[in-house]
Amino acid sequence: MRDKLIEVMAKALCRHEGHNPYGASSWFNDAKLWEEWTDPATAALAALEAEGCRVVPVEPSEAMLDAGDYVWDGGSYLVWQTMLAAAQGKTDE
Repeated sequence: MRDKLIEVMAKALCRHEGHNPYGASSWFNDAKLWEEWTDPATAALAALEAEGCRVVPVEPSEAMLDAGDYVWDGGSYLVWQTMLAAAQGKTDE
């Protein structure tokens, strides 16, 4: 998942700079242009992680749900949604 996050961030940085992420990085290189932004994207993700943050999907994977159900004996989806809402400052109060 970390590699996918870096790819998504690199493409966003590339677009932010006004480039087509899928363009060639140079006339002699068929690498995609977004790949030139992987180092800054990796650094940004590492900075978030160093502060104790993690980027997680809004919808948990089956493996995540299975792990949560193992610990909580079911109900991990509700717990997941509740934790995400709390992280965004949303509560039922």
